[in-house]
Amino acid sequence: MAEISKKFKEVFNDDDLHLEKRVVYIHGVPESMDLPDTIQGAVGKYDQHTTLPIAVGKIVEA
Repeated sequence: MAEISKKFKEVFNDDDLHLEKRVVYIHGVPESMDLPDTIQGAVGKYDQHTTLPIAVGKIVEA
C-alpha cells in the first residue's frame, strides 16, 4: 500500500486514496492475439491491444 499511496500522491497531489469510491479497470491483451476487425479503440499511440478493456471491479471493504 505504501507504494500505491506514494504514486497516488505524486499523480493526484492527495494522500487519501478514497478506496470506497474507486473502481479498477484492466486494459490490454497480448499483441500476438488476433482481434476481429470489429474491435475498435485506438487512442493516440495506443492500439486496440492496449486499450481493450478486459475486466472491471469495484473495491469494497471486506
